[in-house]
Amino acid sequence: MKPDKLIDAMGMIGEDLIDEENLKPEKKKYKRIKWTVLIAALLSVTLIFGMVLRPSSKPSGIPKRPDITTDKAVIEYEPEDIYLYNGCLAMASYPESPVYPGIDESSDMITADSVGDDWFLFYREMDSEFKELGINIDEFYKSTCKTLFNKNEGENLLYSPVSLYMALAMLAEVTDSESRTQLLDLTGAESIEQLRTNARAIWKACYKNDGVSSAILANSLWLDDKYNYNQLTLDTLAEYYFASSFSGESGSQEFNDIFRKWINDQTNGLLEDSAKELTIEPRTVLTLASTIYYYAQWSDKFFPELTKEAEFNSPDGIIKCDFMNSSRNDTYFRGENFSATKKHLDENGTMYFILPDEGFSPEEILKGDEIYSFLNSGDLWENRKNLTVNLSVPKFDVSSKTDLKDSLKELGVTDIFEDKEANFANLLEDTSGFAACIEHSVRVNIDEEGCEAAAYTAILMNGSSASPKDEIDFVLNRPFIFVITSDAGIPLYTGVVNNP
Repeated sequence: MKPDKLIDAMGMIGEDLIDEENLKPEKKKYKRIKWTVLIAALLSVTLIFGMVLRPSSKPSGIPKRPDITTDKAVIEYEPEDIYLYNGCLAMASYPESPVYPGIDESSDMITADSVGDDWFLFYREMDSEFKELGINIDEFYKSTCKTLFNKNEGENLLYSPVSLYMALAMLAEVTDSESRTQLLDLTGAESIEQLRTNARAIWKACYKNDGVSSAILANSLWLDDKYNYNQLTLDTLAEYYFASSFSGESGSQEFNDIFRKWINDQTNGLLEDSAKELTIEPRTVLTLASTIYYYAQWSDKFFPELTKEAEFNSPDGIIKCDFMNSSRNDTYFRGENFSATKKHLDENGTMYFILPDEGFSPEEILKGDEIYSFLNSGDLWENRKNLTVNLSVPKFDVSSKTDLKDSLKELGVTDIFEDKEANFANLLEDTSGFAACIEHSVRVNIDEEGCEAAAYTAILMNGSSASPKDEIDFVLNRPFIFVITSDAGIPLYTGVVNNP
């Protein structure tokens, strides 16, 4: 898989991040720095990658690319000091997950006699804060989906709600004034304190690294070493966003190389080609990078021998592709203008397949409210029935790249795009800048084994039908919608497949 070209970019930095009274002297090659444009970078990358046979041996969040001699990915960790370029200002500490019950670490095999309570207790605790706080991002999900998919016209379009939420939460952490207020309003938080607590709870609720499946959010800050930064803010980012902070000479080859290596390590090397384009420019004060690593297999895999070529009715005409087929006892859901079924991912969430009725497009369904009520209700949806579902779904590898600038403006986030309105006073005096674009790129791949995906958000700162029978054929041979949710019900990916 070759994800679309990544561009970095992001800013909106708060005064509590920089210590203005202790700025280091300018280096000689800079006669005068004109901060007419402030560039920082935020990269949110969501990935789904090969099976993990055993969890990390240390909670550092710096995974090493798996050995190419193995046919499955094994997450291991290498020494952290390779990232201590000119010094590490703050290091995030990751929780250390017990192995999934039944895994024998000595042989990397699943056994029936190694079941214990540690795994259950650990992940129950990881979910507890999210559940106790009653965090609800349904309105954020609904409003962003409606705005984003409303602009789609017959193309594949994918979106990672949790990726954008985490990116905007970090952005709000380092902004102030009206710029922060608009971000708080969109994310549904009453204060920055509530938002950072929500972000930490969401991070923990998504987290999985148990040797069978993975869902790991990693964040980092890359700081220009000409400045001293407020350690309290960096510590807050490490505690609530699991973000490590590193300093170096912005624009230097060495700093760029180590930054790209961090991206490649976090993404297990899947975005290596795209990472070559990532560059911290000399005038960049701060780069924020956020990655999400995710993988899960189907609880009930498709049998490869049942995969057959068939026709898919795309908006551009009939195309032929491979369809995976299965017959299983599951739940069939009905909405006013759509039907749906689901397929569980092994201990790491659920994938919903939503098929609009004839005469309705996926975009039309996503403009309404019912689909979001359905996704929020899940198995409690009233119009449902357990029956044999003969599922036929095309194998697909789809991707899209979207500029979210206009969508966010429609949602009330406007100041960060205006030079005179964007607030940078919390970082440097006499600083101006604005967000030139917010690029959101997602790629999702499913096959007989499971699901693989990648998503990132990059912000460039410049300065009813009849009741079903007891058996139903659910054939996704025309444009459809898919939604992947975590075990906690957090929407990880939503996509429209017009052409698999």
